[in-house]
Amino acid sequence: MMPTEENGYVNYLMTFGLVLGSIIGSIVGIFINNLLLGIVAGIVSGYALGALVYFLAVKKELKDKE
Repeated sequence: MMPTEENGYVNYLMTFGLVLGSIIGSIVGIFINNLLLGIVAGIVSGYALGALVYFLAVKKELKDKE
């Protein structure tokens, strides 16, 4: 999926998910007294959500082309 004005944000969702997940994981990790576990869990969940939204958008775009 190439970036266009309509879907330019979709191409960066996995990256934003990683960054946002690591920030949220850091905050949660401080409260559960295990910073590394919080960061890793945040990164994994952020990446997974970003990838899910990305693949759903690609699927929708491919369906719209047909």
